[in-house]
Amino acid sequence: MSAAARRSVLESLTGPGGEYELVERSVRGGAVCRIARNAPRLLTDILLAARAFERLEYLAYGDERYAFEDVIRQTAALARTLRALGVRRGDRVAICMRNYPEWPAAFFAPIALGAITVSLNAWWSGEELEWGLSDSGARVLVADDERLGRVRGRLGRLGVAVIAVRSAAAEGTDTLLWHQAAEVVVDLGLEPVAADPGDYCAILYTSGSTGGPKGVVSTHRNIVHALLAWEIENRAQAMLSGDSVTDEPFGRQHRMLVAIPFFHVTACHVCMLSGLRNGRRLTLMRKWNAEQALEIIDRDRITHFVAVPTVTGDLTRAAAA
Repeated sequence: MSAAARRSVLESLTGPGGEYELVERSVRGGAVCRIARNAPRLLTDILLAARAFERLEYLAYGDERYAFEDVIRQTAALARTLRALGVRRGDRVAICMRNYPEWPAAFFAPIALGAITVSLNAWWSGEELEWGLSDSGARVLVADDERLGRVRGRLGRLGVAVIAVRSAAAEGTDTLLWHQAAEVVVDLGLEPVAADPGDYCAILYTSGSTGGPKGVVSTHRNIVHALLAWEIENRAQAMLSGDSVTDEPFGRQHRMLVAIPFFHVTACHVCMLSGLRNGRRLTLMRKWNAEQALEIIDRDRITHFVAVPTVTGDLTRAAAA
């Protein structure tokens, strides 16, 4: 592959009239950036566009299966609950749970209200979670039983409302219980508030390898263009190698195994959001197990797997055994 050939392909994709035509625009703070002319304005536009995939499966978790439209319904239901709790534009709503099928709706529901979704590290201790809730200024926490158990005695002084996911402990208490993945509501109505591509919509925390964790704030435009950058690269690679570009998901629905947590940018953006935009099916693992992963790959005909080197090393060793 020559540099000239690559440059020519990229120019055909991003030049005038191209599918991903880039234009210069002044963005937040007056900086001039190149952005895609035809990019979705907001993350919620990507969610609502998934209606086109109709009843295709989006999420698989154990024996549970959820279509793309199910996630839109779940988002609408949770958004109404958050609005009833007083969540408004600019507020923070934290998520802290394992990769349950409720995760995508928990991510999008605050954003649909103009609020900011805060993805907290589900491996943090109770003290660390308390710090994350305080640091982000979260008004609401959406969490599973394990995470709630770590912070239950700490929430009172923070003034954080709680929505429990798949919780037996929450039943009969004042904690709101949400399990809409299993009890999908009929109403598909979701009317996101008016927003600007430069509005903040998400906070993800760094690992804190050079000190304490730091909340990294993203705008709609940031995340949308990260997704488009990967699409441009994939399309360019296919064109240069002579591979046919399939019409995802109807020509062929790609299937991705998700073994890393959604609170990390890799699983959130590369898996969850790219999967939603391109109609891909995600199989969620409750906990990493290389032997089980091999069974899932064979059973579900997995086409894509994204993970850190330690996990891929586990997988190759298990396959070679």
